[in-house]
Amino acid sequence: FAPPAFAERSAGSRPRSGSQSSHGTSCRNSSSAASREVVCSAFAPSYREGEPVFVLEVCGPGVQPQVPQDRRRLAFAPPPEESGEAQLYSSLIIGRAHQMDFWQEVLQPDAFSTLSRQHLEVQTWRSASGSARFSFLVRNLSDVNFVHVLGGKGEANEEQPVALTRSEQRHLLDGDCLMMNIGQSHNFWLAFSDLTASTSMQAQRPAELGEEVSPLSLDRPGLPDAT
Repeated sequence: FAPPAFAERSAGSRPRSGSQSSHGTSCRNSSSAASREVVCSAFAPSYREGEPVFVLEVCGPGVQPQVPQDRRRLAFAPPPEESGEAQLYSSLIIGRAHQMDFWQEVLQPDAFSTLSRQHLEVQTWRSASGSARFSFLVRNLSDVNFVHVLGGKGEANEEQPVALTRSEQRHLLDGDCLMMNIGQSHNFWLAFSDLTASTSMQAQRPAELGEEVSPLSLDRPGLPDAT
């Protein structure tokens, strides 16, 4: 069965397209050209063990303009279990405590000062059937800073960013943007690219695949408090 949040934001109704330019790229036009090359035109999720499953690209006015595109990206590959088997759950925590050098290079001082030690978590969930299908969630870890999720190109024009307070979470689809400091001059966002094609327009819905992808019903390790 498909978890409720995933069913509400199915990939099938969201065409994804767009081009990449500078650090000021619009969120609705920020899908990475490199990730599209990885996804290609596959009509089913494709993934090889050990490869990254998603990329976050930092964009917006709060980014240092001299930093090239390839140095504004964070890629995540799920680590294997000690037994060598693939994990069903893994995550990337974003914040000053985890990527200090990266954020100091990429963000301007005003934007960097708003980034919490542990700001947000991007969770990766893999189908229990052992296939290459993935689903992704973002969870806000900050007590003082909202994370806003904005659907990428293909969403309804009237859609507004969804604000996540501490511990709130939301499913991610290819092309979504995680926005920080919204409405401020030093705002920035993380453009999410699904490299597995699980949530792109080519991917089938979980119900069509007959798979169980239910991250919201599984136990996951706790995290220390973040500010």
